[in-house]
Amino acid sequence: MAQTIQSVAVLGGGFMGARIAESASLAGLPVLIRELPEFLAAARTNRVMNNVLGPLLNTAAEERDLLLETLETYFTAGSIAEVAKRLFCHRNTVRHRLSRIEDLTGRSVDNPSGAVELYIAIQSMLRLPNPPD
Repeated sequence: MAQTIQSVAVLGGGFMGARIAESASLAGLPVLIRELPEFLAAARTNRVMNNVLGPLLNTAAEERDLLLETLETYFTAGSIAEVAKRLFCHRNTVRHRLSRIEDLTGRSVDNPSGAVELYIAIQSMLRLPNPPD
């Protein structure tokens, strides 16, 4: 049991995660396994989102929404030309928006690690029950 609590703490479960683990016996282990990913996801979503997208989320609502829509569309469309087509704007407008995202977050969609961080952050945000206003 102590090993389970220690593992939950390492994963970022903190007190709540430790309480879940503490109440789990071997018979209750399936419940812990089923509930733990949901708990960890909720606990980390805000942290990931704020660490990566924080400055972007603090911009004026109109600009923020436009940049987030562009970023989300970029990851689903796969090319600047396709993003421009889907958002009914010029390719240079898409490039400008992606550059603005890079300026705000310090991460570029052209850099693999930056793109992964942006992708994870925006997917985390989209899974929130109440995305930030």
